[in-house]
Amino acid sequence: IQEAASDKEEDEVEMPIKELQKVTEINGTNQVNWTEYIASMYEGIDFLPLNITDNYEIVVENKEYFKSLAKILSETPQQILELTLWWKLVDLILPYTDTLMRDINQRYSGVVISRTMFCTKVVKSVMKMVVSYIISDEIFSDITFKKVENMVRNIRTAFYSMVESADWIDTNTKTATLEKVEDVNASIGYPDWILNSHELEEYYDGVEVNGTDFLLDVLWILELSMTDELMLLGSEFTQQGSIIDPLEVNAYYGNQENDIMIPAGILLFPFYGLGLEALNYGNTGSTIGHELTHGFDSSGWKFDKSGNLRQWWSNSSIAEYMNRTQCYVQQFNDYEIDGFVVNGTNTLPENIADDGGLRASLLAYQELVKKNGVEPKLPGFEDFTHEQLFFLSYGNAWCETWTTKYLQDMKNDVHAPQYFRLIGSVSNFEEFSRVWNCPKDSAMNSNQEKCKIW
Repeated sequence: IQEAASDKEEDEVEMPIKELQKVTEINGTNQVNWTEYIASMYEGIDFLPLNITDNYEIVVENKEYFKSLAKILSETPQQILELTLWWKLVDLILPYTDTLMRDINQRYSGVVISRTMFCTKVVKSVMKMVVSYIISDEIFSDITFKKVENMVRNIRTAFYSMVESADWIDTNTKTATLEKVEDVNASIGYPDWILNSHELEEYYDGVEVNGTDFLLDVLWILELSMTDELMLLGSEFTQQGSIIDPLEVNAYYGNQENDIMIPAGILLFPFYGLGLEALNYGNTGSTIGHELTHGFDSSGWKFDKSGNLRQWWSNSSIAEYMNRTQCYVQQFNDYEIDGFVVNGTNTLPENIADDGGLRASLLAYQELVKKNGVEPKLPGFEDFTHEQLFFLSYGNAWCETWTTKYLQDMKNDVHAPQYFRLIGSVSNFEEFSRVWNCPKDSAMNSNQEKCKIW
């Protein structure tokens, strides 16, 4: 089932639940009644936003995964299935039990943190909106908001130019794609409602924190979070950003919303506010470009500007696009470290997004310099050009160390290890070789084909 999940070569497909029922049928029988299963997820929720029937339309990302799942469910003894589910539950709540169990968990993961850091991470994770409310004035300002808005606008304009310059896409498909680029929206910082104490109280209504049973308190909050996500199904897409942690150091793109979500957490030092725009664009800018490119990666291109999953590209453009993706697949299939081999197919959308995001952010910065003039030199780094500082900032964002457990977990991840994401993206980028004077056929400027879509 892991292999089926990691080899996502199939298109996402929209289908009624009853069709999924047929997909998972084994010898005329089914191990799961999918209509009942989905409906059961809403048990205990006062308001049911969906009328879940056999005809309800769902999006299936990988039919082979569900076929493999059905086969495993039909062949595995009931006792083993039950033990597996119980272990998944134990694994989830283990960190919130007692010191002995937390120590076992940390030794297994290979990551040991202090009790203070653990408690801080838990409070931030389970009470994310409250923590954001408390420190919102300290972490965010109108000035930051306006600067990031301008950055998003500049990167969107740069990506628009990249699509315009693409010579492999036909005129009608290009026009429709440019319209989608123009419609990309950005949600920056945090939702306004968390600054309203009354609305914040309503959000946590029903949560009973007793202060004496840590595990029970955490379970209350986890139940609230899951209910929140379930309530989004069938609701307006614009509500998507309401459940994202404002302090998370990450960013997101929603295919159905055509919206980039940029939490306040990634707009803090050392990711943003680095003094020079060369540094800001190299780090945060490339992240914003990455998320924007997700709207046009190997999954995102299937959704039109309104978030509908349908064929809106011509057959010829689709064929050429898919042909170009194979360059990335082969490139990343060749990456290996400590016995771990990257899956180029599984990581394809992220690798395309890294590539497009880096290109769009540098182009946006170059256009900014044309408009506003060259920035001052960075003290202590006077020998570096601003474009070199851009790439240094980009590279700094990918610094990491890894454990054996980390590499094991990466087998199921849609991201390649960060080291390969870095060298993969810059080695495809002619501008990197130009800026750093990389010799022909060197590690970062090989004679092999450089992958490029946008």
